Amino acid sequence: MSNNHNKNTDHHQIAQQKKSTVKRHDTPLNRIASINRRSPDTVLGNLSRRWLPSGALVCLQAVFLQLIIFSISAPSAHAAAATIDSQIAQIRQNLNRNDAAASELESDLQRLDTNLQSTRQTIREERDNSYRSLHTARRDIARQKFELERIQQSINLLDQQIDLLKTDSDRSIARHESLNALKRSLEATEHTRRLQNNTNRMTALERDKQPLLKKLDDARQKVKALISQIPESSAPEVNVDDHPAMMKLLQQRAEKAAKLKQVRQQQRIQRATLAQAEEQKRAILARAQESRQKQPVTASARTDTTTVAANSVGNLVVFDPPPAAGIKANTKAHVFVISGKADPSIEQVLNLKAWVESYGARYYEAHWNGFGPTTSTDSTLFREQFAQYLRQIPASARIILIGHGLGGGAAIEAATQTAYSMGRTIDFLAVLDPIGLNNLRANIVYRNHPCQGFEAEDKRAVDAYINCVQQATPLAITSNVKHFYNRWQKEGRGPADGARSYSITLQNGEIRQSPTATGRFKLADNIQADQMRVFFSNTQDAHMALLQQESRNLPNLLVKHLR
Repeated sequence: MSNNHNKNTDHHQIAQQKKSTVKRHDTPLNRIASINRRSPDTVLGNLSRRWLPSGALVCLQAVFLQLIIFSISAPSAHAAAATIDSQIAQIRQNLNRNDAAASELESDLQRLDTNLQSTRQTIREERDNSYRSLHTARRDIARQKFELERIQQSINLLDQQIDLLKTDSDRSIARHESLNALKRSLEATEHTRRLQNNTNRMTALERDKQPLLKKLDDARQKVKALISQIPESSAPEVNVDDHPAMMKLLQQRAEKAAKLKQVRQQQRIQRATLAQAEEQKRAILARAQESRQKQPVTASARTDTTTVAANSVGNLVVFDPPPAAGIKANTKAHVFVISGKADPSIEQVLNLKAWVESYGARYYEAHWNGFGPTTSTDSTLFREQFAQYLRQIPASARIILIGHGLGGGAAIEAATQTAYSMGRTIDFLAVLDPIGLNNLRANIVYRNHPCQGFEAEDKRAVDAYINCVQQATPLAITSNVKHFYNRWQKEGRGPADGARSYSITLQNGEIRQSPTATGRFKLADNIQADQMRVFFSNTQDAHMALLQQESRNLPNLLVKHLR
């Protein structure tokens, strides 16, 4: 009994020592450093590969780091920032590697497109030559058969004449033999002369017949040779894309396009991760500065920063907006800037935040699918969170929405659905290259079931898109929007329906052509609108050029709404 008690005591002391050791080393900085030192093949890396989608790991890291930012002391902040700097460097290195891979894949796709075009042209020329050769061979056969029939008719006429002469000789012989001896002797000379004339004429006809027989044999040989030159499968291929050479190139292009799509997805995740890491670094340094100044943090100041309260809804991580105490009642204007999927933060190009806040306005940054890191695949979460903001903002305050890409589509939905249903006025709505689901302009300009994304080479998908656009009903900007500013492109990179029009050749040979979705919206009455399609020639990244241009235009348009 005593021995057991002593053993239990020893075990308890060892456990207490281990626990104290863990507590001594379990500081916030060590937790961050420990996470950053681990490779993607450990803990979170294994977690992301086994149970989480690719974007959820970014959300988990953001939530964890945001929750422990406030527990980092000033002396350890710079070390934590240095650790995040190493992460940022690694992310940028991977991003540069993916940029190079994407550029190489785009070059390969351009080369394959050139090969496809030249191969299509070659196959069409071969098919046309085959058609011409087949037509020429059939025409020569018809001509030769006509010549064959003509020669045969000439021979038949000669044979008829020979038969008539033979019949005449046989009748003359029979008549001469039926005569008595006296008459036979009197007509013998005439009978002999007649038979000789018939024989001479038959000989001449037989002589004329021989060349015709030779021509007839030659004509038959020519017909036989021409028929042998026509292939057994005389119908050439109708669909060029079904040619083996085309199928091989199309398969290679599909593989390259799939790789490019995967690389671009990785780029989007890396850019989002980079933006979050930079934001975390700024938050850590700001927290360290507050600690050095030893200023107490009031409740209102704490709530002035977006609270990252992660709620688990299935695989979705939701980031709630700030409580009502974080919004000041005397703020005259509230500016919401919504980024799309391609650009994690358009504020980095627009640079409006400091300028807007200099007028005493409140500035909010959001993504098209939420106000924080999220794996949401549509704008539902963003609109729900935007509704929570509207409930906290006084009715007398001015509300401004600026969106780009999918963020532009989310801004339009927030204004025409969320704000409209709540009876709230949107003083200024600005959208730049707005698109909807599946990266299609049609899914935000039209009020219909979402059109499906497509590749220009997929005839069936293009045909379905044309049907979707032709059957759609235009979406109207509602009357609660006072000013509407819209800029879109048709030639820049971005939506799949960014081209002016698409045409496809149907199986029956009919060419079907239709314009793509316009970027111009239908408007309710009494809306001051400025809608225009823009074009950036000789610009590889046209969307970035559009953002840079609007970074100069938007301040002139916003100033009267901020004063």
